Amino acid sequence: MMDSNIIKELSLIVMDCLNDKIAFKDYRKKINAILHNKSISTVFGELNTYNQNHKKEKNISTIIVIMALYMRDLDAQEIIKNEIIKFNMVGSLYGGLYKMLCGDSSIFKIDVALGDNSFNNKYEFLNRHLAYSELRLTVLLKTVETLHMVDKFKFDLLAYSDKTKLILLSMAGFRLNVKPSDELLVRLITDGDDLNQNIALYFITVKLNILLNQYYNVKEKLADKRKRMKELDCELDKINGFISQCDSKTRVSLLFNYFLQHHRAYPVYFARILVDKEHQEYFCEQIKSSGKIRSLRELEIVANLIAITPSLDDRKKRVSKSSLYSAITDVIIKFIDERKGIYMWDNGQNEYFLNVCKNLPKSFLRRIFSFAKKKQSTLMCGPLDEMVRFKIFLDDNRQNEIIQGILNVINPLIE
Repeated sequence: MMDSNIIKELSLIVMDCLNDKIAFKDYRKKINAILHNKSISTVFGELNTYNQNHKKEKNISTIIVIMALYMRDLDAQEIIKNEIIKFNMVGSLYGGLYKMLCGDSSIFKIDVALGDNSFNNKYEFLNRHLAYSELRLTVLLKTVETLHMVDKFKFDLLAYSDKTKLILLSMAGFRLNVKPSDELLVRLITDGDDLNQNIALYFITVKLNILLNQYYNVKEKLADKRKRMKELDCELDKINGFISQCDSKTRVSLLFNYFLQHHRAYPVYFARILVDKEHQEYFCEQIKSSGKIRSLRELEIVANLIAITPSLDDRKKRVSKSSLYSAITDVIIKFIDERKGIYMWDNGQNEYFLNVCKNLPKSFLRRIFSFAKKKQSTLMCGPLDEMVRFKIFLDDNRQNEIIQGILNVINPLIE
């Protein structure tokens, strides 16, 4: 019969599994040694009896036993689901998962290192890391998926509250066979958490990206392209239904994140939102202060977007884009001043910078030129500097090459 000692033994194996302290091949042997090859139905019957006598522990004991059964047989989901329903353990399943993923226990938890802190653009983080998977988490994800099968509402509560973000990231990475509900997406995209908002953006743009790739496929016939355009319009309407619920600042941040990752094929509708009068202030802030533009290549992409997209007010009248040009200028000056974004000068950097400058009015180019000349005059890269302060000379000489490259590009454009 199930007792506290069995629960404790199973718990040690389950937690060692989740925290990668035991070899995957050893799980099944250890579980069978404890459960004595009993059928799933028998184990659930014993668990039900145990829970009736230990009601304060039933959430943890339920989740431990279910994960142990999945360690023994990952293909038993349908049987396990039916037993959960039969013994009315849905609440205990949810409670156990909530304690593990959303609680503050120092023991009953899993360690998941997201690594998203180094990304100012959380949408970029998602695009880079969703393919990552860990074998140790398979049984947990199977258990979470089972919760979705028996109670979708409780699943949404768990996914939203999950401190590890494991559920949402696994859904987005297709390791968890669950599609988010519209209610969950609205809650995520209107949340104050930057990662949650970008996870929602990732979900709502998956189909859009597929349609865009199909639309720009040159092999498609004209009739197919027209059909694809109708599908794109329909999908954009759905996306707009979500992003329109965000405040303007969040909306711009999300669309800018998307654009930086999909600048080769993106909806013109997104670009118009970014540069229109209502959102210009927030777009300028994103360009200058978000840290999402880290190179001349990214700056060229943004400058081109601004150049080819008209800025309109709410009456569809064209308005000035000088604040956006100023933001681009500020980024270049910051690159020079902080020695970031441009680390050497070559033909590639020259080409990127030239393309940026071609999109800027002369007044802004003169501002960059003036700042660069002033900065160049402070560099220690003369013959004497080479002899007495060699390390400084090396750094300043490289910076001098960068600044001279900048000056050489701008000079013929402002004459």
